Amino acid sequence: MFSGTITPFVGNLTSLERIMLAECNLRGEIPQGISKLQRLTFLQFSDNKLSGKIPSGLYNISTLNILSLDTNQLDGSIAPDLCSKLPNLMFLSVLDNSFTGMIPNTLSNASGLGLINFGYNNFIGPVPKDLGELLNLQKLNFQVNQLQDDMSFISSLTNCTGLQYLVLACLCFVAVDVSQGRRPLLSNHSNTKF
Repeated sequence: MFSGTITPFVGNLTSLERIMLAECNLRGEIPQGISKLQRLTFLQFSDNKLSGKIPSGLYNISTLNILSLDTNQLDGSIAPDLCSKLPNLMFLSVLDNSFTGMIPNTLSNASGLGLINFGYNNFIGPVPKDLGELLNLQKLNFQVNQLQDDMSFISSLTNCTGLQYLVLACLCFVAVDVSQGRRPLLSNHSNTKF
C-alpha cells in the first residue's frame, strides 16, 4: 500500500493519460503541477485523505473524461465554469468531501456526462435547471447538501431517458402554496425518492 503525498514532479510525466491512485492513504494537497498533464483522460484520487482545494490548473485539462475525487477532505468551491473548461467529462464525482459554494451551472456543457455525484458536501443554492440537456445522464446524486430548490428542475429531467438513479435525500425543498398567495414554505424531504 502506498502512503504519503502526491509528488509535485508528477507534472513532469507529460505523456500520462491515466492516473488511478484510489485507496492509497495519500494526504496533503493535489499538486498544481498536475495541470501540465494535457493528455490526461482519467484522474482518480478516491478514498484518500487529500485536503485543500482543487488546483485551478486541473480545470485546464480539457481532455479529462473521468474525474473522481470521492471520499477525501477537499474543500473550497468548484469552479463555476467547470464543464466549460472540461467539456469531455463523462464521469464527475466529488462525493464525501467538504466542498462549499454552488453547484456549477455549466454541467450541461459536458454533454457526455453520464454520472454526476455531488453528495455529502456542503453545497448551497439551487439545482442547475439545465440538467435535462444531459441526454446521456444515468446517475445523479445531490444528497446531503444544503441545496434549496422548488424542485422545478425535475421537469427538465424528462429528457434524460436513460436516468436510472436520482438521489436527493436530505435536501431542503421550497414548497409554494399558490392557492393561498403565501410565501414559499421550507420543508426537508429527508427520504425523498423519485
